Amino acid sequence: MVTIGLDNLSVSSTVGPAPCGTYGQINTTVTSGRAPFSYAVTSPDSTLSLSQSGSFMPYSSGTYVVRVQDANDCIASQ
Repeated sequence: MVTIGLDNLSVSSTVGPAPCGTYGQINTTVTSGRAPFSYAVTSPDSTLSLSQSGSFMPYSSGTYVVRVQDANDCIASQ
């Protein structure tokens, strides 16, 4: 018998303080899934920013969408 499991991708994001002159910092934490992870953030004006880490510095106020993809091509958005 062979048992195959799937690593579900789970992420959480927080907004924290940032250096003067910026709107804060988005920090994303991955709690499951398979590394490596790639991160993308879409800004209120639909600009896409890519990163290999889970930290982003927004350049304007508004609502941002964080998208994480793992090595299994699982995607989680928040």
